[in-house]
Amino acid sequence: MAQLLVHAAPSLKCARLRYLTKTIHHKFVPSSFLKTYAKNKSFIVYTHGCQANYRDSEIYRGLLTKVGFKITNDVNNANIILINTCAVRENAENKVLAEIGNFKRLKNKKNVTLIITGCMAMEETIVNTIIKTYPHVDILLGTDDIAELPNVLEEHLKKHHRIVMVHSDSFNIHEKLPSVRDSTFKAFVNITYGCDNFCTYCIVPYTRGRQRSRDLKDIINECQALVKMGYQEITLLGQNVDSYGLDLKTPIPFAKLLDEVAKLKIPRLSFLTSHPADFSLDTAPELYHGLSYEGIHRSWTEAFGDGEITVTEKCYGIFKYCAEFRSKKYYRIAYFAVCNDDLLLECSMDVKNPNKKKKLINTLVPLFEQFALGCKRKK
Repeated sequence: MAQLLVHAAPSLKCARLRYLTKTIHHKFVPSSFLKTYAKNKSFIVYTHGCQANYRDSEIYRGLLTKVGFKITNDVNNANIILINTCAVRENAENKVLAEIGNFKRLKNKKNVTLIITGCMAMEETIVNTIIKTYPHVDILLGTDDIAELPNVLEEHLKKHHRIVMVHSDSFNIHEKLPSVRDSTFKAFVNITYGCDNFCTYCIVPYTRGRQRSRDLKDIINECQALVKMGYQEITLLGQNVDSYGLDLKTPIPFAKLLDEVAKLKIPRLSFLTSHPADFSLDTAPELYHGLSYEGIHRSWTEAFGDGEITVTEKCYGIFKYCAEFRSKKYYRIAYFAVCNDDLLLECSMDVKNPNKKKKLINTLVPLFEQFALGCKRKK
């Protein structure tokens, strides 16, 4: 069995107390060793979870492609398998663990490097389980160690050690890393990382860190480059986009960011996730008045849904959320609807076992109809 080398071990306790943050502008130059090794070799990336994970996977693909590896969709042809994981739900974790187990056969047949990244790699219990139960896993990489992938990979290839690099004491902002986008017309752009809310049920502040807002210039430069490349839609990503800029030395309101991105004439601009509690009515005129694009898409999400209001057996939570949303935000939404002719407000709802919850549906549908307010552009 290969020797285990731990550069940094995960700690959720340490993650909660972290405070070290900085912006790093990378100038990635692959080593001659990796460039030689990568010749005629390929990799595959599996992504689980949210849009933030998909954006990270684009960067992982960019780093490996920059080294010289080729992208493949056939795992049997891959020399490197990277699994970007999700830890929001237990089912997601079980699915990933099963997937990791399935790759043992492939690893026994050929020389494959198996890399685990993402939120599961930030949990001590999961990492310990993988180390003990899945000896065929070669590298465990934390969410803030994304830029270290080439260095860790090279160290593994040279020394044949199993490597754990999961820093929990600091979460930084990584700029100018190469990426290979999933789409040629729609792009994700991070505006914040992490979250400061520490909701009881949510692990994101531990796995993704405290909120860090990107510099406005860096965001605009990335969006501008995408527009020049012909992208038709940009989605601004953040765990809570409404709180963008509040942590900067010179605070910048989210409205200002939207206005600056809109000036780039992108045909469609959207953003997620938005938290009603952090939205201020004072920003509405600045946010939606005179924007120079055809439409804007806003998704209001329930706290434990991904772009959706999810109704489960514990329906009391959703009733409370709807009641708060209705009493505190409904008139604000109505105000948005008349604030700008280009505004589109959308809300989707997923009801599990609808045949067994007719009474629940009859109660929620009127609320849903009020939330899903929209207006079309006037000619």
